[in-house]
Amino acid sequence: MRSRHRVLVAVGIAVALVCAGCGSVTDADVIRGWARALTAGDVNRAASYFALPAIIQNATPPVRITSRAQARQFNRLLPCGAQLLATAQHGAYTYAKFRLTDRVGGDCGGGIGAVAATAFRIRAGKITEWRRLPNPGQGSPNTPAPGPAAPGRAPAV
Repeated sequence: MRSRHRVLVAVGIAVALVCAGCGSVTDADVIRGWARALTAGDVNRAASYFALPAIIQNATPPVRITSRAQARQFNRLLPCGAQLLATAQHGAYTYAKFRLTDRVGGDCGGGIGAVAATAFRIRAGKITEWRRLPNPGQGSPNTPAPGPAAPGRAPAV
């Protein structure tokens, strides 16, 4: 009986170890989910991707958001939707490159089709920092890139 119990315990441990990574959410999954919610005009769902508090920086000094209403307002004010093109890890940040799209409830206007970049810091599946980066191939008049990118240069994504 003891040997059968040991075999069952061993099988249980093996299954647990194999599935330890099952269902893990990557930073890219979080970013893609946020972008899809935003593009669909679902600002409630887009806001749910943000931790509270979180830091946002969109051609402004960093702003701390501390309520779900502030997270919704931030997402509501973004005029464009976004299709995730690529991500790259840079220290604690995940840099994401997007193709801007029209979005439900927004007015992207001439921005449709442009490429934009954002640095995300994500913890436990939530966005703790959202920082607009210089557009790929362009300098940045207002927003310094976090992390190792050279001043005034867009990081490689």
